[in-house]
Amino acid sequence: MGNSCVTASPALLEKTHDPAFQWKVYGFLDLLERGTIATNFAPFSCCGYTWALRVNPMHKRSDNEMVCVALSLAVSQSNLRPGYIINAVFELSVFNHSKGTYWVCKDSHNFRFKKTHSKGKCLIPLELLKSSDFLFDDTCVFGVTILKADVSSPKRKSAAFPKEPSTRVQNLFLQKKEFIKGAYTWAVNISTWSKLEIRFPMFEVGGHKWHINMYPLARYGFSGKNGWGWSNFIPLKTLKDPSKGYLVGSKCIVMAHITIIGSSSDVQM
Repeated sequence: MGNSCVTASPALLEKTHDPAFQWKVYGFLDLLERGTIATNFAPFSCCGYTWALRVNPMHKRSDNEMVCVALSLAVSQSNLRPGYIINAVFELSVFNHSKGTYWVCKDSHNFRFKKTHSKGKCLIPLELLKSSDFLFDDTCVFGVTILKADVSSPKRKSAAFPKEPSTRVQNLFLQKKEFIKGAYTWAVNISTWSKLEIRFPMFEVGGHKWHINMYPLARYGFSGKNGWGWSNFIPLKTLKDPSKGYLVGSKCIVMAHITIIGSSSDVQM
């Protein structure tokens, strides 16, 4: 299934039922004005894995210059190992306030260790989304329903997980002024790496405390429940190669940039 827009796609569905996972984004135009290319919403759990909805509000279609709102689904790489494949069938949707229905694109994707994002589906042209049908009181509602997830690995043929029965709604309130940003830097001596996990000192941005974990031996215990990360951020061989420029002697610099675009609250139904 290639990228398509709802105005021309025969796969478009209009459904009155609510998707299993919903995001009500308050201040959506504020996100556009700041030139955000793509945003991952807070992770959610379904079928035994951790997922995230990605919204690209200014996606350009390859066949023309039309700017569309594209949605895609991502699975946390920490859930996967080389050789694992998650074949998922899912629905991505946006709510039409006037009709009281969801405009839905059905898609499927084979999620792998190095292919954790599905292709962007252009659900609706950006100019149409700005209309009162989809943007009511500066609020947009997006949704995801995972219909099926078949998981296979080198050690087992496949295992199917049922759809989650409950409905989760996340209210995302975007900042009306400037986004809250913070940057922190650490100097790390790799000659002292003897642990499976290195936790950097806690730092604060926007009244919240954060920390960065590093797994120098690639044996990580990242759960994905309270964060998001990469199990293959950089090959250890590349990091230690003097010609690559990451090390000065035995030290490297680790930097974290945090941008808070808003706050959210979850509701289980």
